[in-house]
Amino acid sequence: MPEWWPNVPPDVLDSWSVNHRNTDLYHWILNGGPALVSGAGSIFQSWYEPSYPASFVKLDGHNERFALYSGQLGELARLASRVNIDSVLRAFVDWCKSQGKRWEDLDEYACQPFVDEFKALEGKLDGAMREGHGIIW
Repeated sequence: MPEWWPNVPPDVLDSWSVNHRNTDLYHWILNGGPALVSGAGSIFQSWYEPSYPASFVKLDGHNERFALYSGQLGELARLASRVNIDSVLRAFVDWCKSQGKRWEDLDEYACQPFVDEFKALEGKLDGAMREGHGIIW
């Protein structure tokens, strides 16, 4: 192993509920709607639109594992910092309507777990930026 190789496991954000069935919802929450984006905001979109250009370091052939350089984390942190109850509720309702799903019962309690996840992500991103690290997704 090279001398610079880490000798402790990396910090892991393990409280996410995101999976291959709801990446588009997370994209709507992060980006305010369904429009395809480039840059760090495409972190969820890269799972369901793998042919759309992304500036990630691909780590597998299935677009499920990739990395972001430290210089890309500021953009993602800014997007994550804008996630709040109102933005989640708006995105969640719009997403449900687009999917033909019930949305009438959505409220702040249904949205709070998403806000918590994005705040946790923002904290991990802030820590990685302080250390000059990128992230592996």
